[in-house]
Parts: sequence; C-alpha cells; structure tokens
Amino acid sequence: MTGVATALPLGLPSPGAALWFDIRPNLKRSAVIAGDMLSALGKRRDVAGKGRNENQDVALALAWLDAYDISALVALDAQNLTRLTLGHLVALAKAASLPLWLLHRPPRSDNFERILARAKAHPMRYSDVPQPSMRQPATGVRLGFGLDDASRIPFDRFRTTLEASTDSETYRAVEAHFGHTWAHCDDTLDRDGATIDVLANLVEWVTGTAPHDDALVIGIRALQLAAWHHDIYLKTDTPVLLCSSERQLVDPITIDEDLVGYRQPHRAIVVALAAQQVGILQMLALTLDDVAPDGLRLGAHRTVPLLDNTARAAKAQTDLRRRSGAEGKDKLLPLSDRAVSTALNQASLDFGICVHGRRADRHVHPRRWLSRLGITATALP
Repeated sequence: MTGVATALPLGLPSPGAALWFDIRPNLKRSAVIAGDMLSALGKRRDVAGKGRNENQDVALALAWLDAYDISALVALDAQNLTRLTLGHLVALAKAASLPLWLLHRPPRSDNFERILARAKAHPMRYSDVPQPSMRQPATGVRLGFGLDDASRIPFDRFRTTLEASTDSETYRAVEAHFGHTWAHCDDTLDRDGATIDVLANLVEWVTGTAPHDDALVIGIRALQLAAWHHDIYLKTDTPVLLCSSERQLVDPITIDEDLVGYRQPHRAIVVALAAQQVGILQMLALTLDDVAPDGLRLGAHRTVPLLDNTARAAKAQTDLRRRSGAEGKDKLLPLSDRAVSTALNQASLDFGICVHGRRADRHVHPRRWLSRLGITATALP
C-alpha cells in the first residue's frame, strides 16, 4: 500500500487493538520478528530474562498476543521482507489466528512483487487498515497527607491527636486509611492468630501498600493498635522503618506498569505475588486451574487479586503451559525455588521493586526480619 505516510506509533497498544510493528532490513530469522513484536508490546531487552534462546520469542509472542487480545498484525516497511521471512511472518500470524496487514513503500523490488504474488496477498485500501490504539498507562497513587511530625505520635493517641491538630478534610482522609488498615489487621489476627509469622505478613502488607512516609506511619500505627487489642505490643522505631532497605518505595499500580517490561510472564507473576505476601512454596503449588478471572486462587479460602498487566501475564503463562502440553492440574510455574528467588532479586535491580527480602531469603526468621525494620513484637502478660 502506498501513497500514505505511515510511522510506527509511540506507546503500547490497547488491549484488543491491532499491533503495529516495524520490519527491519536484512532480517533472516523469524525469532527476530517475534522479538520486535514483543518490543511493540512493551517487552524490554535491557532487563532480566532476555535469554539466549531467541526461538523462545516465537512462543512468547504468541502467548502475549493472546493475553492482550490483539486483533490484527500490521507490519510496516514490509518491502524489507524476503521470501523466507515473509513465510515465517505468515506462519506466525496463522498460529495466532490473526489477520496480517503488510504496509510497504518504494523502492519495491521486482522480487518483492513476486513474493507478494506467491503469498497470495491482496491489495487493499489504506483506510481499511486497522489503526493503532494506544493504551493510557495507569497512574500510581501515592497517599500523601501533608502531616508534620506524625511519626512522633504514639499509636494509642494517634487518631485523637490528629483530630485535634489537623483540618477536617485531612483528618477524614487519615481516618479512612487508618480504619481500613486497622480492620484488615484486626480481622487477620482474629482469623490466623497473633503469631510472629502473621505479624510479619501484616507488616509486609502495610509497607507494600504505603510507599509514602505519611501513609506508612498511619498504617503502622493502625497495626500497632490492632496488635495491642490482641495482647501484643508492637514496638516500632519509626526512623529505622522509614529508612529501611526492606521497605517498598513503589506503589502497586506503578509496580504493575513496570512489570510490563518482562518478556517472560512468570517474572511478573512471582513479583506480584510476593508483593502480596505469597510465599515461594505457595507460588510453586499453583496450578493452571488456579488461574481465575479475579486473580490466582490459593487454596479454598483465598484469591490473590491481580492488576491488569499482571493478570494478562497469568493468561500468557497459562497459554505457554497449555501449548507445551500441560493440563489443569499441572503447575502454573514449573520453576525451582531458587529460580523464583533469583527473579525477585532481579526485579529489585531492574525496577527497584523490593519484594526479595524475607520471601527469597526464607532462612531468615520473621522476628529477625522485623528487627531490620525497627519493629519488635512482645506478648503482653
């Protein structure tokens, strides 16, 4: 198709849209085309998991195309295709069950015209080409309350002190966050008991969902109050907590957006699960049947919700496993515990997502891990 200037769109395609990608000159391997499709889907080449087996990119491209519900493939600069690479591209489109559009421009060789004829390509109008639709990235929400010296207020006087010293609008926001955190912690301690493992899980939940200092202080004070009602004094050195390397400084929505960069879907899954206090052994016990529309099922009573991009990673991982012959009761993540630990540590290097500490170093006792955060749990007499 000629006569219309076209360019590769900037950004990532919306779910359900057509995928536009460029055909580079002098291509000789189908794996490179699949890799360029992955790049167009936001998969980065400069993070962990690039691997040495390029042929894996074909399987990954098929899985991600399905996961993002891509509706068509649009190849720009198709005049760079050879008979061999066009055959690979057509085969990939057939495997994905997607229509393939070839946009080409002068100079076109006679050989390219013969290739099109041999491939039985039909000339169409440019107005018929599925146009790109770019996804608008979600904005991470970092709770900030503008509180001064809130970390110095004891947990037993936290709400009453703030009510007396802040304006009503700020206090309502603080009270909403405090109340939500307290209710979750109190329910969890009632259900699971006030053990050191449960307290460590709650501390990790509070730190993982509150990257802003104010929100973290409010969450920790709510947890302290809930623990006090269960006969546990949770002593907290707040300056140590705020400066700890174990603290999560990225909000959940930003984490989900960052994880788009991984081409291997299992990496996004294990990071998202670890950020929600799912242990390595629980991850490795997941089966294909545990992938649900609302998240991943952990046993009969818990489903871990997944944000949009990570949910699509779970769909891509399911597709990869089923294409390899796996069935419903087979493992979703056929990995070793060491491979999961490595993936969590690499997420810290790639994106600054700190979920590797206690979850990967499973020999560290929860009490010792809490002490790194400046937190000490003492049972009341």
